[in-house]
Amino acid sequence: MKLEKINPNKVRCLISQKELLSRSITTADELSYGSPKVKQLFNDVISRVGQVMDIEEGRDLLSIEAVPTEDQSLCLIITKTDSHDELDGRFAEFTNDPLAYIDDSLAYTDDAAYTEPVPDYLAILIDSPSSLVKICKQINTDLLTSSTYLIYKGKHILCLELKDGLLDNPVPTSFLPYLVEHCNFKSISAYTYLRMREHGNILINKYAVETMSKL
Repeated sequence: MKLEKINPNKVRCLISQKELLSRSITTADELSYGSPKVKQLFNDVISRVGQVMDIEEGRDLLSIEAVPTEDQSLCLIITKTDSHDELDGRFAEFTNDPLAYIDDSLAYTDDAAYTEPVPDYLAILIDSPSSLVKICKQINTDLLTSSTYLIYKGKHILCLELKDGLLDNPVPTSFLPYLVEHCNFKSISAYTYLRMREHGNILINKYAVETMSKL
């Protein structure tokens, strides 16, 4: 484990493939799902970082970016930050919920008694262009109202607007079983979908599945 102080608030940590194997960490997926051995690795890294960067326990927030290298080593960028939003976004990939950075809290209206029916939405985490194409080829567009591909908090997301009631009463031709087996996704509200569109970077609007499934 090699540490390099980039500036007073940032440290680069290089972990060799040999050390990863000694900890029984062999794939990027294990980093994404935050297994106990990965959490122990991060705890050990933070302990070492405290030796080269001034960290005040209970006060300083730390974000960690993990970048696999070509030789299957792992490069970690540890940064002190004052932004809770930045911290949440970067740490989400190390939690049990890969989509934890998507806050699905509903907005309240002035009239608490008023509710409006909203369509079902799904947010699917995309890890590569090839996986996006593969996922889109599995989706039955007859079950969609629209589909949008965007970047939100640094993550590539495919948002599906499903026809009413599909999540509650999936039809035989539904692609949901495929998503359950192969994808990281979560159901989101219309409010969250609109917030992601407003604050994210839209790459393909409304017809993402139709566009990508033809590639």
